[in-house]
Amino acid sequence: MIDSHAHLISADVERYPPSPLSGELEPGALDNPVTVERLLALMDEQGVERALAVQRAHLYGFNNAYVCDAAALHPDRLRALCMVNALDPDIRKQVRHWVGERGAVGIRMTEPSKGSDPS
Repeated sequence: MIDSHAHLISADVERYPPSPLSGELEPGALDNPVTVERLLALMDEQGVERALAVQRAHLYGFNNAYVCDAAALHPDRLRALCMVNALDPDIRKQVRHWVGERGAVGIRMTEPSKGSDPS
């Protein structure tokens, strides 16, 4: 069994500081974090073998470091899916960084704010 959309939140806000796309952190967003360790324990309890760790843009913006670091620490169980800014004129650089350098298996293009025009 594979979890195709697992969100992670680090308890280490100094190493992985919040940087929400909206500019404001949702109240309680860090109160009960699903860290990589907690996710793996929950997966074990439920018989889930692997997961795709998906970046939480409303919490970390386009900084995909935590999902990439988590996947690198547990390559037998996790893969990373990163968020990139669809409006960045140098989006190829973002993709090369997160996929080519940091090992993500995929990207998700999103707008930096609701209602942006990515056309």
